[in-house]
Amino acid sequence: MKIWNETAWVYGELARRLARGETAAVATLIRLEGSSYRRPGAKLLIAQDGSLVGNVSGGCLEEDLRERGQRAQRSGQPERVHYDTGSDENVVWGLGLGCDGRLDLWLQPFRPGDQAEVMAALLERLRGREPFFLKLSMPDGRLELPVTDDASGEVFVERLEPPADLVVVGAGEDARPVVRLAAEAGFRVTVVDHRSAFLTPERFPAAQRLVAARPEKGLGDLPAHGQTLVIQMTHAVALDRAWARLWADTAVPYIGLLGPQARRADITRHLPVEALPRVYGPVGLDVGAEGAEQIALSILAEALAVRAGRSGGHLRARTASLHAD
Repeated sequence: MKIWNETAWVYGELARRLARGETAAVATLIRLEGSSYRRPGAKLLIAQDGSLVGNVSGGCLEEDLRERGQRAQRSGQPERVHYDTGSDENVVWGLGLGCDGRLDLWLQPFRPGDQAEVMAALLERLRGREPFFLKLSMPDGRLELPVTDDASGEVFVERLEPPADLVVVGAGEDARPVVRLAAEAGFRVTVVDHRSAFLTPERFPAAQRLVAARPEKGLGDLPAHGQTLVIQMTHAVALDRAWARLWADTAVPYIGLLGPQARRADITRHLPVEALPRVYGPVGLDVGAEGAEQIALSILAEALAVRAGRSGGHLRARTASLHAD
């Protein structure tokens, strides 16, 4: 989900820079052993002026990659870059790393006109909702879409999964930080409310869609598939009952209900028994949240955990790799 949005961001900016006659370079994380802040597929754009878009680490590699990226733009030569973040050598070279991981990145320079057709096709795919594969061939740095079976030379193939949909029902003040944080986390956010005056781009600049609707009209074209998460924040029990009945009849795996246990019991007694495991109320993880912003963090953390099939517990108690499915 995050990689999809980052890929759209990086290659969209790359296309704009190239159209202006500028050069740029893209660093793609292609191999990882051990611990790292990002997974393979993470991307970083190094612009001609040295500005950066995206990230491939927690900030420890980007400065070095900025210099390498600008050098690659001048030479026109791609480069495979290796970092060992558990090695003392990196401290000597001033990188100050210490994540105990070994990473390989492919650094590809671009000049105006390079791979224009495949880049346009890639950006078109990224505006859709279907997963797809993208292949990066080395050492020529060619992008391929769709992917063929040609395995000559070394290649990096990634599967890009579209972002999950998050539907926030209720456009009150407490919904605003939820929408902002959800969009920053990579969700495609839809805000629904029967009060059209509350549904303005000024209030929800990060939302992809603002939909004026009441539950008695049904779900219409609202997202309601297996990769949709719903947070109900209407503050009106009757409205929440009606909306929850609609979502219960869909494949939505997460229906978050704002409010205490008694309110949840009132709403869920009208739902089919088989839908109850998908209802999370009071919504959010137990982190002692207070105030709209902290509650938004609690809610989004739970939504991410449910989508990933995780328990939402402490990472220090986890015995498997942090990124293992």
